[in-house]
Amino acid sequence: MRSRGFLMKVLLTGAGGPAGRALYPQLIAKGVRVTRVDMVPGIGVGQVPAARDPLFLKAISQIIASEGIDAIIPTVQEELPVFARAILPIPVLISSPDAVDTADDKWLTYHVLNRAGVATPISSTPESINTEILEIMGERVISKPRMGRGGRGVTVHENPHSWELAELPEGIIIQEFAGGVEYAPNVFISPNRTECVVLQKTELAHGIHGNAVSTEVVDDQEIADLAIKAAKTLGIFGPADVDIRRKDNGEPVVLEINARFGANSMKAPIILEAALESYRDALPHLGVNREVIV
Repeated sequence: MRSRGFLMKVLLTGAGGPAGRALYPQLIAKGVRVTRVDMVPGIGVGQVPAARDPLFLKAISQIIASEGIDAIIPTVQEELPVFARAILPIPVLISSPDAVDTADDKWLTYHVLNRAGVATPISSTPESINTEILEIMGERVISKPRMGRGGRGVTVHENPHSWELAELPEGIIIQEFAGGVEYAPNVFISPNRTECVVLQKTELAHGIHGNAVSTEVVDDQEIADLAIKAAKTLGIFGPADVDIRRKDNGEPVVLEINARFGANSMKAPIILEAALESYRDALPHLGVNREVIV
């Protein structure tokens, strides 16, 4: 099918990771020119320093100038706080620093959502866990880093004692285990457009938890409404990859929010479409006369 396209050159970070690999063919199919970078170089992928490296933004600025970049799509979790605060001559598809910082910290995410009445699992920390809270959580709980990605550091605890959980290191949160179906809604929010595609995780890397091995698109308005409400509560602008799971009683709760594209965006192409539309509105100098194959 042919549709109207527009001239654009995008810098895609984290090109070697799951989110970057999912976005690249979609961008190419939309007629967008793409410069790819990653910490680990590869065929067609340039190397940049780690986000915490003092030279990271200098490297990005040099690429913007040398490649004629129009806009940036970051996909690396650690880069988000840097890009949210960076002063660059081109737009970056990123939320505000406050929204990024909240989404980056699962404990802050829990408190912000909980105060706003958005359903979340019962949560605690090693410093505050006690027998009463543990009894409410149930026989199975999980612990995970306040800041992390990709299911790293997640542990399922069966029938733990409160004193065992109290000995977990600083920077860990403890949550009741939601044992029902898990979802990865892909969301896009802007002042002019809101989109959500609900993906159900049909297989998880570690059986009952972990990254999605496979997903399928499902029509579930309850999950879509919850994902949009959660993202808006955090002040997300642009794409978000939300993690929602049903409790044993069927109630859906928000586990976490990533303020970026997720690994399964190919199954939710309307999210990238909305992002490119927002760029087109922000970059009126781009041509709109080219016919592209999509």
